[in-house]
Amino acid sequence: MARLTLLFALLSAPLLAQSSSVDKKARLERLLQLMNMELVKEQMTDQVFRSLLSSIPSNVPREVRPKVEEAKRRVLELIKRRFSWQVMKPQYMKLYEEAFTDEEIDGMIAFYSTPAGQSCLKKIPIVMQRSMVIGRDAMMELNPEIQRIFKEAAAR
Repeated sequence: MARLTLLFALLSAPLLAQSSSVDKKARLERLLQLMNMELVKEQMTDQVFRSLLSSIPSNVPREVRPKVEEAKRRVLELIKRRFSWQVMKPQYMKLYEEAFTDEEIDGMIAFYSTPAGQSCLKKIPIVMQRSMVIGRDAMMELNPEIQRIFKEAAAR
């Protein structure tokens, strides 16, 4: 009887592991869905593209403008293809799987399923953007002192 139990346990272990990984994948899918990760990623891609465009001079000669516009269109297509959700989703899934335990994933799903969690998800990008401005402003405030310290060090 003990041998039969041991045999059953050994044979079912791979099935349980496979079931567990399928379950984890489904929970990760649910988490990314709750977090609106596809939309967030699209917004990040648009930001990258806008940032890239801002580095292109706007005062290009009239005869070159059509070529520049065509290049912009091609770059946008390239970025959208490379950063499409279909391409990026497996990488996000792996990242979240490696970074968070099953318990943490379940906790995030529980929280993000609530109105408070959904509100938090909507506000986090705004908070992050504003915190970056706060950090940038603080560094600009420190800049004269930082320059003075380097000048003193160079003068020694």
